[in-house]
Amino acid sequence: MIVELRRYTLREGRRDELIDLFDREFVETQEELGMAVLGQFRDLDRPDQFVWLRGFTDMQARRTSLTAFYSGPVWAKHGPAANATMLDSDDVLLLREIVAVPVSDRSTANPESVLHATIWYWAGPFPDPTHSSTQTLALLRTEYAPNDYPRLPIREQEHALVWLTRSPLQEGVPTEVVKTERFRLSPTRRSSLHWRTQQRAVDAERHARWCVGSGRGDGVYATHVGRTADGRLASFVTDFRVVLLE
Repeated sequence: MIVELRRYTLREGRRDELIDLFDREFVETQEELGMAVLGQFRDLDRPDQFVWLRGFTDMQARRTSLTAFYSGPVWAKHGPAANATMLDSDDVLLLREIVAVPVSDRSTANPESVLHATIWYWAGPFPDPTHSSTQTLALLRTEYAPNDYPRLPIREQEHALVWLTRSPLQEGVPTEVVKTERFRLSPTRRSSLHWRTQQRAVDAERHARWCVGSGRGDGVYATHVGRTADGRLASFVTDFRVVLLE
């Protein structure tokens, strides 16, 4: 799949306004035209940045779908309001999947969870990695096909490898990498890419231990449940040693 990694710099204090508009008006309306809205995020370290991922089956489908959307009625109606929140919308990497972006039910997105994005930049083209971390959710590299929808600029002449992981990337940085970017992403409530902070009772009526997802999303905590003699909940004791998820 072809994927755009889009990073928007917004006017101060207007990120939630754009997110509300985007999640309400720009998800299903793009997917109806053949695009995949893979994930929408707040950058936790840059309060005026909105980050999202959009996918296409191939470059021809990208041109067809973008033409239909940006010349269609939904963008004509809501595009001016979206643009009014933005200072810059041209920070875009055109990528191709190595490890596919996972898609989950949007209704299960937890804005309290965190995804970690790491971008390695090379001075020139580079080989695909031969392995990925067990914490890897997705891995993408530069797509070198020309941008055939120039109405939406992309960053040309980049040689990038993008890791999306459950926890901060632990891979050693190759000596050929000339620059590294890292950012922490919090999914919006309608993002289909998210690392769920899971809270799951295992037959809570009979069992006395729950698994509670860690805030960083890298594992779970064991929580022991205390009950009275007649079965009512009485106490919770959590062991904060993280049990890593493979």
